[in-house]
Amino acid sequence: MASTVDASRVAEHYDDEAALNEKITLLASMVGASSYTVFFTGAGVSTSSGVGDYRGPSGAWTKRRIRELQDKGRLGTITAEEQEDLDGLLREAERERAKSAKKVDMTDAEPSVTHMAMATLMRLGLAHHVITTNLDGIYRKAGLQGHTQLTCLHGDIYIERCTGCGYDFERNFEVRQPRTHVHDHCVGTCSRCGSHPPASYTGWVTKKDVKTGSKTKFAMNGLISTTDVNLGTKDTHINFGELLDSMDWAEADKQCKKADLCIVAGTSMSLRHVHTLAPAVRLTFFQAHHPFPVPVKTDCYN
Repeated sequence: MASTVDASRVAEHYDDEAALNEKITLLASMVGASSYTVFFTGAGVSTSSGVGDYRGPSGAWTKRRIRELQDKGRLGTITAEEQEDLDGLLREAERERAKSAKKVDMTDAEPSVTHMAMATLMRLGLAHHVITTNLDGIYRKAGLQGHTQLTCLHGDIYIERCTGCGYDFERNFEVRQPRTHVHDHCVGTCSRCGSHPPASYTGWVTKKDVKTGSKTKFAMNGLISTTDVNLGTKDTHINFGELLDSMDWAEADKQCKKADLCIVAGTSMSLRHVHTLAPAVRLTFFQAHHPFPVPVKTDCYN
């Protein structure tokens, strides 16, 4: 994923006051004319809450890309183009360090102005749903209700979901269990329907040389996956290389098909499984400074 980072995408851009006001006026007119508005958001909306992102100037993948290029420099294998890219990444990272608020643990993060603005528009009936790839739970802290107002494509650290009846238990603590395999999602027994993990469950791979993640199931490796059924409750945290929960994917697809305006913010839409959702909406306002990662037509982007 570090390969999806380069200096041109990491660089932050700022509009002058006149250009910003023009875009705000345009967006306000689009919202006013819309009968059903959906927000599609990513990690960028939570950075001001102190939660790190992936491809921003100080994001996880950006840092990894910097290390990769620095290693090439030490080995003498870096190209002129890569050196230029490295210099650009380091400049943007330094600017970010100079202005950034202190990073906080995800569980301590509070809603930012962005989260509250979206929640307020929804309470006023001017917007209708948020689809996010963030699992930090901040939108719920801003007052949005899961499923009716909010879809978390990559899960929510506070949600424990039953693999039997599909009920979501909203906790006030992070539900993912420690000291288990990265691709294991078991939490426990459902208090509503009684679904529970198999007696043979251990939280670790039970067979040698078996695949984990992706399309694998408990019967293949002993791990409770994101798509296993009737094996107790699970966390909803989607790790890299895992399938999305079909409940969340179907929900996001339904909302985008229902919407006549989608406002994309805080995401580069680089992930292969999400970049077709927003363009399916009739009118899209893409809040970014580069085009979509796939050749699709958007009505407006900046």
